[in-house]
Amino acid sequence: MRSVCRTPLVLRDSSVDRNSANGSGTSQAGGIYNPGGTVTLDRSEVNNNASTVAPGGVWTDTQFTVNRSEIQRNIPTNCAGSPVIITGCVG
Repeated sequence: MRSVCRTPLVLRDSSVDRNSANGSGTSQAGGIYNPGGTVTLDRSEVNNNASTVAPGGVWTDTQFTVNRSEIQRNIPTNCAGSPVIITGCVG
């Protein structure tokens, strides 16, 4: 079960690392799953996360800002598969 937060989330100098979303074949985003909120990564990282379905790193359907941060080494993808393209996230 995922909780939904409508308050803006800012992760500053933070790490989201080695998490997983494993379920019945539809689990996405072991790192950050953002349905309808506003997220900002500032000097942070989302690395080494995994999920059953892409993306493994970050899934968002709304605003997601990446400032001086990295989203890398997530399985099966970093952000590819998210409904919204995340600027600063490759693959």
